[in-house]
Amino acid sequence: MTSFVYRDGAVSGQSDWGIAGAGNVQSFGQDAQGELYLLNSIGAVYRIVRKAM
Repeated sequence: MTSFVYRDGAVSGQSDWGIAGAGNVQSFGQDAQGELYLLNSIGAVYRIVRKAM
């Protein structure tokens, strides 16, 4: 999965989150601790974390 910032008609800040095979993304969510989650079309939930550098 790749994300990016779209501002003033231009794309910047592209990031590869290292999520492969997630299928069709249906929704995102955030918990009380600020963790980000992804829900796909078959009901699987993924927690999204930054890759270690």
